[in-house]
Amino acid sequence: MKHILILAPHLELPPRNGADLLVERNARFLASDGRCVIVLAARSRLTYVNEELTAEVHPFDGMRSRTVAGIRTILFRSNFFKEKFLTPSWIAATKRELRTRQYAAVVCSYIATASILTKIPASYVECAVAVWTHNDEFKWFRTLAEASTNPIRRLAAHVSSRWTRKFLEQHHARFLFVHVTKTDQIGFHDAVPDMKSLVQPVGTDIPDDDPANIQPGTPPTVIFVGSLGVTMNVDALEHFSSRFWPILSDRLIACSVHVVGSNPSDRIKSLCRENSWLLSPDVTDAELKELYRSATCAILPFPYATGAKLKLLGALAHGLPVFATSALSSQSDILTWPCVLSDSPDAWLQGINTLMVEGLSLESRKELKERTRPYSWKSVSHMLNQNLLPGHTGSPPSSPKHCCQ
Repeated sequence: MKHILILAPHLELPPRNGADLLVERNARFLASDGRCVIVLAARSRLTYVNEELTAEVHPFDGMRSRTVAGIRTILFRSNFFKEKFLTPSWIAATKRELRTRQYAAVVCSYIATASILTKIPASYVECAVAVWTHNDEFKWFRTLAEASTNPIRRLAAHVSSRWTRKFLEQHHARFLFVHVTKTDQIGFHDAVPDMKSLVQPVGTDIPDDDPANIQPGTPPTVIFVGSLGVTMNVDALEHFSSRFWPILSDRLIACSVHVVGSNPSDRIKSLCRENSWLLSPDVTDAELKELYRSATCAILPFPYATGAKLKLLGALAHGLPVFATSALSSQSDILTWPCVLSDSPDAWLQGINTLMVEGLSLESRKELKERTRPYSWKSVSHMLNQNLLPGHTGSPPSSPKHCCQ
């Protein structure tokens, strides 16, 4: 049986950010029916068989810093993701992997990663090639340039967007592009109308156990979960601090905010000190589960559209109501009561106050959890499996006959 190769030079274990989670969970659930999936990650070569990580070696140097990547982007008129993730040792290992083994399919994480396939003989990759885009890069880089006060970062964003457009115009026919939202798909098709693509939504891990009910009269605890060094998350908490928190802190008795995530920036630490928010950096999965369990609601206070659906599903999967801004309006079908979708601080105040006064029953929290059932990682990976390997039926995993090493 032929296998699948995933090129993901950004992936680090354990996965924390959206792109890493998407790659790792898809790799896990694509590895079924005796097939194995090889992932060339940031610092390691990973082997998955029967939905389990079975081998991990560390031949790579790791990615470049953001500052170095930004400068290289400008100097070489390149793409930020290409300069950050595609290091010489990783590129050499990828070429060696493709030269020595035939795969049934190759999946590239980020458009910049796919550029390596245009620099090697076509005979190395005689199979279907898909590309996870993760975001509408044109909008993502435009938003980054508008939000940044750093001139190097702004210029790097503009240069990256031009590189992406040129690459797609020249090479789009070679790839199947996989977007996480219909909005992203439309954004790319506006730029390159005839590119082949499909939408594979992000997924979530759904806990086996039931959530706890929220007792009436319980002082509210709102929680924000995310990678705390990422610009969009810093901007979200800045927005919450300036727009929502003054009203919530003034009118809600004993309301507390819990900020949870990896690699908090200095600005995040400062925000938490200034507002007396509790900061929990680099928690384990078990600790995160308990924090979700004890919270009243999750907040997604994004001032602009982002890849926030992963955070939304993560909270709902734990039976937690979500309070979000209009940046998540595309998810309005699952952001119904007791969730709140509004840019109005008064609407957030009313919703949180209702949860505090009335509580939330176990049945209501279980219903929130059920909203995420169609988005389990196993379900969404099956969609990609069918498009990469149309003959595969997605039957339950069996003992592998052999494994690639």
